[in-house]
Amino acid sequence: MKIGIVTFYGGSNYGALLQAYGLRIVLEQMGHQVCFIPFPFSKRNKYSFYRVCHSRSIVAARAKVQTNRDLEIIRDSFLPWLPEIKIEDAASLRTAVLDLDACIVGSDQMWNPAWCVCHLPDVFLQFGKPSMRRIAYSVSLCATSWPDASTERVGEYLRTFAAVSVREASAVPLLKSIGGVTVEWLLDPTLLAGRQVFDDLNKDASPPSLAEPYIFSYILKSTPSPHTAILIKRSSAAFGGMKVYDQIESQHCFGLHAKRTVRDWLHAIKNAQFVVTNSFHGVVFSILFHRPFVCCLGEGTAVAQGMNERLYSFLTRLSLMDRIVDTDVFNFSPRLLPSIDWTQVDACLENWREDSFAFLKNGLS
Repeated sequence: MKIGIVTFYGGSNYGALLQAYGLRIVLEQMGHQVCFIPFPFSKRNKYSFYRVCHSRSIVAARAKVQTNRDLEIIRDSFLPWLPEIKIEDAASLRTAVLDLDACIVGSDQMWNPAWCVCHLPDVFLQFGKPSMRRIAYSVSLCATSWPDASTERVGEYLRTFAAVSVREASAVPLLKSIGGVTVEWLLDPTLLAGRQVFDDLNKDASPPSLAEPYIFSYILKSTPSPHTAILIKRSSAAFGGMKVYDQIESQHCFGLHAKRTVRDWLHAIKNAQFVVTNSFHGVVFSILFHRPFVCCLGEGTAVAQGMNERLYSFLTRLSLMDRIVDTDVFNFSPRLLPSIDWTQVDACLENWREDSFAFLKNGLS
């Protein structure tokens, strides 16, 4: 089958790029032809020279330059692994999707109401020929409720799907109540693809700035909160003052920096002695590579609570809730954590992986 994927694959977020890659590899291993659909929301544009020069302040201009550098280093170097439908304009996109036998939306935050309510027909796959099979694979909502204004329309869209699955346990009853459809809770595409896929991807990576042994810190915000900063310091102290590296490869002038490529980021997690992260995919790859880790949660807001649900669901399923540190950072020490039973974790993931493959196979048949 010729399958299109609707997802975020054009930003500078490591997890978003790798979940897209994972789903592509899985589908190709199943014998399908795969391409990504370049909707405007799927890819972030770089700032033009004009927009940089006409920024309101030097700080704003620097931020735009940094965004462009991140996109160049992280995304542009990885796009060859993410083949997309070739189009000339928006009109040709609507024609190109008519050739698809199936379309899959997922996984990373594609149904997050904080942004997607402005793109409902596209993120709920209301395009293509009538016979096209519509599948939601491990879609993340990062929310525990849906806006009332669009609930009825979303329910109608859900009933056009051949199969629906989500990444958070809380999204199962939510979408069932909205659409009256069967909803399954399944693995993120990175976990579905499995470790070997990513071992192969980064086998030649060798970041020059990483001197082992080290702790790797992957914090999504550029400046860690005081809560997170304490957690990083206490982790280093517990390992005798071990060096801590993060996603920044090198510092440059004017406060700019160069981040690690996708493959070097994978290498950094795979070879770390310990990982500190607030990222869902930071946790995922720590688990795939059998790296001990601790997860610090977002703080305070309803948005943070919705984002945290991804981690609560996943780590509860794997019996790893003791890896979450949310308040008592002053008494935290990695040395006090029980060791992870990787045999048990891998067995749980394998059972979940079988369910996830069965879902895709049945949905596409």
